[in-house]
Amino acid sequence: MHRLNPGLLAKALRESWLATLLTALGLFTAEVFLAQVLPGVFKNLSEQILQVRIVREIVSALLGADVGAGLGSIALMSVAWVHPVILGLLWAYVLVQATRVPAGEIDRGTIDILLSLPITRFQAYVAPSLVWLAGGLVLAGAVLLGNIIGAWSLGSDYTGKVVNRIQVSANLFAMYVAVGGIVSFISATCSRRGQAMAIAFGVLSASFLVNFLAAFQKSFEWISFLSVLDYYRPLHVLSGSGRLSDIFVLLTVGGLCWILGAVVFQRRDLPTT
Repeated sequence: MHRLNPGLLAKALRESWLATLLTALGLFTAEVFLAQVLPGVFKNLSEQILQVRIVREIVSALLGADVGAGLGSIALMSVAWVHPVILGLLWAYVLVQATRVPAGEIDRGTIDILLSLPITRFQAYVAPSLVWLAGGLVLAGAVLLGNIIGAWSLGSDYTGKVVNRIQVSANLFAMYVAVGGIVSFISATCSRRGQAMAIAFGVLSASFLVNFLAAFQKSFEWISFLSVLDYYRPLHVLSGSGRLSDIFVLLTVGGLCWILGAVVFQRRDLPTT
């Protein structure tokens, strides 16, 4: 029976707490800034701006949904939830954290030392996974808090209802879990951390690109379901048309990929040099 090893968990926490804190502060600051700046730029102009086709298409591509010409401030404020700075910080964090074991340990030549302890491979795999999972909750909470504080003086016509913003943060966390599961699987198949991070970065870049191009070219719509961003739709949630099925799909993908990573890690031969 596999039991959680407190020592491994403490080790993972020591290695991750500073990065978690700094990333959370970065996300909080960025979200406060975006929530404050977007209304100042677009207030009283959003309807007119969205009448311009190229602007509407760019916003639609960023949000991964057709905003139409009349959704106004809700559509533009949704950008604060999918801005590349927000996604970049989240993805960079999970890329680092989810590649610690096994790719990071193999790359440093310490995997044999780690596994010489009275632990199983599964225990070595699950401890850092719990840490990056908990870190995702902290980061999603930081984004939500930043959005609430940054848009404190605005009405729900601009920001969406608080309950809807909580739902968006839940959708954001589910997307984070999906990415974390994918990265964990990639890490389990690689012997170099740099290689694992490069492959994962390529997968995430392709996911973003497909989601972006699908808004411009109908020919990309048939593969858009492969993008994790296809199931992260803050615009739909803020406007009251969000789907719980999106969260379910993201959590399922993350969970299945994580399990596959655990199976691969337990069965593969591990180089020690």
